[in-house]
Amino acid sequence: MTVEDITMLAGVYFTGAVIISLLAAFRWDLRLKASLPANRPYMWGFFFGCICLLACFPLAAVSALEVVRAASRARWPACQIHGIYTLVFGLNAACGWFITRRKGWAWVLGTLLGPICAFPVLRDLLGPGLAHLGFLGYSIWLVNYAYGRSRWAAFHQLASATAPAASKPLKLEVPVYSPVLPAWPSGQPNGDIGQKAPAAAALVLVD
Repeated sequence: MTVEDITMLAGVYFTGAVIISLLAAFRWDLRLKASLPANRPYMWGFFFGCICLLACFPLAAVSALEVVRAASRARWPACQIHGIYTLVFGLNAACGWFITRRKGWAWVLGTLLGPICAFPVLRDLLGPGLAHLGFLGYSIWLVNYAYGRSRWAAFHQLASATAPAASKPLKLEVPVYSPVLPAWPSGQPNGDIGQKAPAAAALVLVD
């Protein structure tokens, strides 16, 4: 497989990832509006998180394989470079997952790492003439800053809503029955074992 074939496959995969991310973001935003009508739309957040996950997860896997290959051939400089790529791509993929879950810390970290992860891929796809497209990284930072700032309160509301509540004692009434034993071997007939009225016993359970 030539370099041109790899570049073409990467372009096809990236295009598919963009389409899938758009469809997923649209569907997730509809679900968010249905469950929380008062919240602001989060379609760009869903798209950004999904594209980070889909684009960076396979790159992290490929970089990890390159680390193993370079280490087996004792090519330590290449091993270090691909190790850094694996860390950055893997971290950005994890941020993408938590961005779709509307986590504020993931939004900040993913915004910082997103352009850093995207430029090596775009450089391979578009060639070395990518230098004049450097403003795209700054644009992503500015757009995500404004978007995240307008929804930062929603991030905190979600964090407080999902925080575990303080445990409260649970009082459970358990009936206790005392059997009535038959009078035997006295003169009374050996009847069935009866039961008295239940005596209430309180059992307190604390989480």
